[in-house]
Amino acid sequence: MEISILVIENEFNSIKGAFEAANLFDFDSKLKVKNLDKAQDINFDELNSYDVIFLDISLAIKSELDGFGIIQKIKTLNNSNDILSKIVIITGDFEIDKKMEEKHLNLPILKKHINFNDITKMIKQIVKND
Repeated sequence: MEISILVIENEFNSIKGAFEAANLFDFDSKLKVKNLDKAQDINFDELNSYDVIFLDISLAIKSELDGFGIIQKIKTLNNSNDILSKIVIITGDFEIDKKMEEKHLNLPILKKHINFNDITKMIKQIVKND
């Protein structure tokens, strides 16, 4: 069974190796990973087709929305709960817990520097609950 992963991250090259290692060592090369580096590239109608969505909370300036803006847009969709249950926040922001609490968001968080064991754990946790 193939597992479809979307990574919304403007610095994907910095974490690409961790996804490749998780795919090779833990998923027998069954992960299908797609990267988008800005909000404008997201087809919100297709988000539910992914098994897991890794979302960088602070995308580059060239992105119209940051991760919080993307989450707000997802909340307007009919199937928002299904999509939100698949999201893992990735960030280098050490104050992320406070920001998530202020916005009343309870989503799993991976803090950079991310290793393949972290990725594996999150994917297995979300796919198991799906």
